[in-house]
Amino acid sequence: MPAGLEFADKEGNAVKSCYISIPEKNWVIELADELRHRNIKAVFATDVYELEGTYASNVASVIRSCDITLCIADDEDSLKSVLFEAGIAFGIGRKVLLATSYDAGNVPINYSEFPIIRLDSSHFKEIVGYVEEVLKYGKKP
Repeated sequence: MPAGLEFADKEGNAVKSCYISIPEKNWVIELADELRHRNIKAVFATDVYELEGTYASNVASVIRSCDITLCIADDEDSLKSVLFEAGIAFGIGRKVLLATSYDAGNVPINYSEFPIIRLDSSHFKEIVGYVEEVLKYGKKP
């Protein structure tokens, strides 16, 4: 596990963790709070204190330490950005959930193996509900 990442509550009990890929910082604090209320730790690439190596290797290291990767995209540019991190997560065998208000028809076919929900980032409570479902049941929310 990368230095600085601990996924336990105050009593030392293990908690689930969710890597969040979101280019825009809209709703990110509320999203992280909602995850925490459901005993899921929100994790970002910036949570690694000692970054060494390439961006991709750092992101892969953080994603590898998490139970699920949540990718949120509200437009074409943000979709391109989050699909990079989704691809890393999928490639190393982690669960992936894509939340987008953008036309899911524009998601490349090889990414259709993981669940895609049609919600924009302002629906963070509903998104967290889907995160819980994917963590509990697997690919299909």
